[in-house]
Amino acid sequence: MTSVAPSRTPVGLSVPLLLILAACSGFPPFAVDTYLPGFPEIADDLDASAAQVQLTLTTFMLATAVGQLMWGTLSDQVGRRPVLLGGIAVGMAASLTCALTESIWLLVAARALQGLGTGAVMVVARAVVADLSTGADAARAFSTLAAVQSVAPIAAPVLGGLLIGPLGWRSAFWLLFAMTATMSVAIWRLVPETLPPGARSGSGLGRLFADGRVVLADRGYLGALITVAASFGTMFAYISGSPFVIQSIMGLSAYAYSAIFAGTAAAMVAMIMVNRRLVRTVPPQRMIVFGLLGQGVGVVVLLVCVLALDLPLPGMLAGFLLVQASQAMLTGNCNAIGLMRAKPRTGTGAALMGGAQFGTAALVAPLVGIAGEHTAVPMVSVMAVAVVLTGLGVALIRSAAPVREPRSG
Repeated sequence: MTSVAPSRTPVGLSVPLLLILAACSGFPPFAVDTYLPGFPEIADDLDASAAQVQLTLTTFMLATAVGQLMWGTLSDQVGRRPVLLGGIAVGMAASLTCALTESIWLLVAARALQGLGTGAVMVVARAVVADLSTGADAARAFSTLAAVQSVAPIAAPVLGGLLIGPLGWRSAFWLLFAMTATMSVAIWRLVPETLPPGARSGSGLGRLFADGRVVLADRGYLGALITVAASFGTMFAYISGSPFVIQSIMGLSAYAYSAIFAGTAAAMVAMIMVNRRLVRTVPPQRMIVFGLLGQGVGVVVLLVCVLALDLPLPGMLAGFLLVQASQAMLTGNCNAIGLMRAKPRTGTGAALMGGAQFGTAALVAPLVGIAGEHTAVPMVSVMAVAVVLTGLGVALIRSAAPVREPRSG
């Protein structure tokens, strides 16, 4: 696809534009979670082992991380719109391949391709927001993206289960194909080019590394990247470890787990809405301190419950709620801080932050399960390390010199 949009940069984020960018940010959780209820059926239908089916998830996460690194920098060189359209086209083709495949290895390959396309969609959506907004407006816009990303993991498994039960596992990928097809039309019609030719960087691999060195040399940006990745690691340790902790160790039912997970996700969405209002008067640099404190207290509560109190339900619920709700004050605000400081290399900055997030997720999942499904110690240990790293990132942000908006490159 080629771009036909005018090169003029818009002056702000309209509601329709923000909604389609939020949909771009919310697609990855759908691509991750929608087909999870079909894992046993995939193994039977494609004559695959459980490990091979699990590989379709791992390759997607890794490819999404790599894809963001690739496409974010490319969007700084050729513009946002061509990369966004190309990424959604790749995702659409990969979803169709997943729906039609008769081979587990083709499914693994198609999921990797889907991850590459998803990486482009995610990173460019964040770059467009950063192109068109600054300061508190950017923090509010990124909070909207984070809200959609939080709701999607609740809706995706439920919707997947409703489809897969009567229609089979392939229906999940037909849904993803329909979503990408609809998004491609919306992107084509609603998303203009937001990076004018005069603001674009040079091309080539050398430029990619040069831009990366520049943004990482900024103390505030580096702190934002560490904070986003580490706090996401805390949250992902909960996401990947809590099914076993709540059901296998604490003995609650699958329905009870679903209710707890939905409740913590709802708390995060509610806090995101609060954050959107607060950043009008409270700087994002201050909001992330509250997020760090809340997540730190939540992890301490969980450590005490696991190591000293034999996992009491009220304490575990309190810890999970604090971890999830506090994430709302970290992700959106740190994206706004980091990408403002990365200008004019916004695509590269978004790519590094997104790649760090998904790379952290790919690392955390096996660490949480390293000792099996009958102990919660690895989960809370990973959370504790991640919170310490989050504190390091927040300290870097707070100690960085202020930067004027926009920065010249």
